[in-house]
Amino acid sequence: SEAMMTYAVPAIKDLIKFASGEVMQPEELYSYEFQNAFFLFKMISDEKDMVYRSTLNSIAELKILLNKELNPGS
Repeated sequence: SEAMMTYAVPAIKDLIKFASGEVMQPEELYSYEFQNAFFLFKMISDEKDMVYRSTLNSIAELKILLNKELNPGS
């Protein structure tokens, strides 16, 4: 959310009327520069999500191993 508020919102705040969703500056919104920036932001968000999920899986696996180590008879 921090990246969204820092980079994405300032980039689109003058292009779209948030209350109605109306595009105010279509030439800017549909420019290749904006599309490139949006694509890169999406890639970064997807990568962050992948790392986050991988970390959660690693933590779950570690919890299982720790429980086995601490409770060998269970």
